[in-house]
Formats: sequence, structure tokens, C-alpha cells
Amino acid sequence: MGTVVPAEYLIAVVDLAAYRTFVAPDWTLDAIREHFAAEIARGTMLAWGTGASGNWRVEVIRDRAGGGFRECAGRVRATTGQLHLTSYDELTVAAQFRDVRLPRAGTEAWAVAVEPGWYDCRVVQLYDPGLAESEVVFHQETPHFRLELVATGGKGRRSRVAGVPWFPTA
Repeated sequence: MGTVVPAEYLIAVVDLAAYRTFVAPDWTLDAIREHFAAEIARGTMLAWGTGASGNWRVEVIRDRAGGGFRECAGRVRATTGQLHLTSYDELTVAAQFRDVRLPRAGTEAWAVAVEPGWYDCRVVQLYDPGLAESEVVFHQETPHFRLELVATGGKGRRSRVAGVPWFPTA
């Protein structure tokens, strides 16, 4: 599966049925980082930084594959029959307004059909992060990221990821 996700600096795979969206009407960057870290720890999402704004191509596979420039991993639980790719923009709008529900109109195609259960998720960045803002990466036709979803076959441990990998800290 290949999905193009327009995103400002962050993409996530999320169990929308379990993810707690709302943070505060006037959230801060520190508050949103803490919220994302808490949801990663709960197993409702795995988020990663993209390095720049862009239309990011995400390939989703159900097995392990080769490496790339860098990778991060965590565990996500699907409580229903799907996980959903989403962006920083989508997550932060939902964080600001109690009545916003995900997926938002126009992003339904970002869904990934899965069986309910725990998944080991590995994100492999397939382009040089030093070129994140380059024309070459912006116009790239091949995937920028590979998301590997492998069912754990049983009860999962939650992610040990402490925050959002590759997401700017300042």
C-alpha cells in the first residue's frame, strides 16, 4: 500500500478508536509533545518526525524488510479492524477542539485494514534526512517511509519509545 500524507513535520499511525484527541483549546508545543508521548506509551499511536513539510509517501507492509537511513519502532494496538495514518495538522486540530473527530473528511483513504490486536511497528526512513527540504525529496515518486506492521500474535507490551522520534525539540 502506498499513501501520500501531506504533513507538517510529523506523521503517525493511530488507533482512532482508542486515541484521546483533545488536549486544550490553547495547547502549547510542550503539551502536545507530552500528549503524543502519553498516547505512544498507551499503545494508541506511533508518531515520527518527517524533517520538513511535504507530501510524504508512506508504504505499508506486513513483514520486515531492509533498512534505510534511520528507523524507529514501537507497538500499537488496533482495537478495531483498522489503524489510520494521519498528520501533525490533523492531530493538532483535534487536540484543540473537543468536537473534532478523526478521521477528518478527505483522509479516510489513509486507513490501513488490520485484524484487532497488537502490532510491532517499525518505521524506516528511505531518504537522507539531510535532504529533507530538497527538491529531490519533495518530488520523489518512491516511498519516503516504510511502515512495517507485524502482528505480535498475542498480548503486547506497550512501546518503550520516550517521545516522538525525529520530531523537532525546539
